[in-house]
Amino acid sequence: MNILIIGKFSEDQFGFHISDTLRDMGHITYEFDPTLPYKYTKTTVGRRIHQFNHSIYNLLLNSANFRSRRIKKLSKIFQQNKIDLTIATHDFLYPDEVDFIKNKTNSPVVMWFPDGIGHSNKAFFMISKYDYIFFQDPYAVNRLRDQYNKQNVFYLPECCNPKYHKKTNLTLDDISKYSCDISTYGNPHNYRSFFFRELMNNNYKIKIWGHQPSIWQNDTLTKSIYMGEYLINENKAKSVLAAKINLNTLVPAGIIGLNARAFEIAGIGGFQLIHWREGLKELFEDGKELVSFNNFSELLEKIEYYLPKDKLRKQIAIAGQKRAYKDHTYTNRLLKIFNKVFNSEN
Repeated sequence: MNILIIGKFSEDQFGFHISDTLRDMGHITYEFDPTLPYKYTKTTVGRRIHQFNHSIYNLLLNSANFRSRRIKKLSKIFQQNKIDLTIATHDFLYPDEVDFIKNKTNSPVVMWFPDGIGHSNKAFFMISKYDYIFFQDPYAVNRLRDQYNKQNVFYLPECCNPKYHKKTNLTLDDISKYSCDISTYGNPHNYRSFFFRELMNNNYKIKIWGHQPSIWQNDTLTKSIYMGEYLINENKAKSVLAAKINLNTLVPAGIIGLNARAFEIAGIGGFQLIHWREGLKELFEDGKELVSFNNFSELLEKIEYYLPKDKLRKQIAIAGQKRAYKDHTYTNRLLKIFNKVFNSEN
């Protein structure tokens, strides 16, 4: 099939993995980024410039002239290629843009939303004529179906890409750089900074891979455990494998579903401690493929229990990787989308 992907395509981003997997499955993909492309920079100044440009870009999107340019770019794709399916990631498209794609391609348009519903911006999907919408949190699906009578929404968890989320060899330099008691990766959100600030009282060796906290956060305490380096692919895998415990703190707004990190850590083969969520039981076997915790005191107990048990952590990590590769890959998820869209599965 010829498949149009609408999303972000920098390495290790959601659109990148979807497009990469579809090509490996034998499909032809066309990529359209409706946002302002982001190039990673280590400097605070560089990030501030991007944030400023991003704000201006979003303001311009409200103008008809600027949005017409997006339509023209899409038109070029449709003029040159027959599109059999469009997969939009996140809530990027305006309702009229969804209509335009459907009219021009005469083929299904779906949205696959990889974040909690609270991050859906203006919720354009509520009034857009998508054929199907997929959310990673069953809570969003249940509420939209029951309370809003929106019947074209379905549950589709996040996943891993075994092509990139896999074991890799560690050199002595890698071990020196990445080894620690507890590690994670991600943005310096306030909830994450607070959580790890509490952990620092216990003298664990902690490393958080990602940007340093913003100046306005005034967080001099946890600044020392933020490495200031954004990791992707092989380097991300190295950080996961070199850590004794990969701590996955889920955003408080997440209700039932798991984040992408849960599947990536499992796919890489790292030992994972994760916030408990109700949806966990359908995705992994708790205690055998990863380990969950319900509260902070339980987390501390499990850290103390698992830190000295190298063999047990490795055993759980291996089981988690097997499960991730069996049930939770981008190929698995995309096949479910194809089955739903083209076989009219209820």
